[in-house]
Amino acid sequence: MCDRRIGMLLVQRGAMTLDQVERVLARQQTEHLPFGKLAKQMFHVNDRAIAHAWAQQVGRLCRHVDLACEPNDPSMLALLKPAEAFTRRALPLRVDAGVLIVATTITDLPEAAVLLGMRTQRPIEFVLADHHQLEHFILRRYESASTPAPRNA
Repeated sequence: MCDRRIGMLLVQRGAMTLDQVERVLARQQTEHLPFGKLAKQMFHVNDRAIAHAWAQQVGRLCRHVDLACEPNDPSMLALLKPAEAFTRRALPLRVDAGVLIVATTITDLPEAAVLLGMRTQRPIEFVLADHHQLEHFILRRYESASTPAPRNA
């Protein structure tokens, strides 16, 4: 079994045993449900452990970006209130080929995924940014979005 699979990540965190992982995988063959859902149903693995293992798994596949170099569309900021963006550390950047690109951190990925999943029907691609840089860009972009444009006399 690959150590990037969610079951192994849950074993490494002490949330499941190898035997439990094997039993969930066997059930997946007939029920075709997500691993986390079955782990919760069968062994009462808590949502937080599943979410963090999922984020660790998915986070390895995400691109790491420098937000100073990432194109952004200010209209995407309307998806989140400034306080939501800051507390969930999620910054909607733009839409590329119908996919919403959102910057977050590996730690904040589960919360960002839940929140943005409720706000849009678009597919979402998460990119990972440095925690401090992300906070800085969230504050800067939402502040400039709320500042009225100067009027021409």
